[in-house]
Amino acid sequence: MDNRLRRRLSLGFELFFVATIVWNSMKTIAAERYTPFESERTTWHEGFDRYHFIMDNTTGTVTPTKAPGR
Repeated sequence: MDNRLRRRLSLGFELFFVATIVWNSMKTIAAERYTPFESERTTWHEGFDRYHFIMDNTTGTVTPTKAPGR
């Protein structure tokens, strides 16, 4: 291989690794913004937790509600 081809391959690998690091760090930032549910918890199938919310279609706000019949 000549030197120009080696430099291009090296640059390509470096760009790939930098892009991978940036992409993974963005996923980490998104995961740290977790907000726990603040609604009444009821039980569902086989012990799973269930929460009830209503979303306003106009504004997109989500508000916790009480489960019907509970």
